[in-house]
Amino acid sequence: MSPHDLYSCIVTITIHPKPVPVNKFIFFTAIVAFLINIPSVAQVDQRKYIYEGKIEKFRKIRNHGTVLTISGLGLAAVGTGLLISIQSDHNEDDNSLKFWYGICAAELGADMIIGGIILSMVGSHKIKQYRKKINNLSMGLIYTPERLGLSITYRF
Repeated sequence: MSPHDLYSCIVTITIHPKPVPVNKFIFFTAIVAFLINIPSVAQVDQRKYIYEGKIEKFRKIRNHGTVLTISGLGLAAVGTGLLISIQSDHNEDDNSLKFWYGICAAELGADMIIGGIILSMVGSHKIKQYRKKINNLSMGLIYTPERLGLSITYRF
């Protein structure tokens, strides 16, 4: 066997349906890792970092929405309490002031609840969307006695 035959045997990789010896499996794995995984990991990592930044941004939006909703519930409860307390008081000037404070607090609380729910829903939807984008590409190596191969899956 000449040196050229040995070199062409090492460079040329064929997949046979027969069982593959372990040393060929290790060689095949090393070639696959070097030629395929390394360049694709660099591209996936760049997108992964971008998507993780967006996930963090939308997680903050979702959390702010939750805080806004809870604050709105508290403010609406205070406003409703002021409106209910008007009936028990008999002071006309104080009742007029309580009425307007109650109306303003209840209205502002309702607006905060609506805005908070919207922010929470948008944040949750976007978090799910970007998590799917991170997990949409998967690569694997199939090694069984019957076959040897590479599996690349892209879900969209």
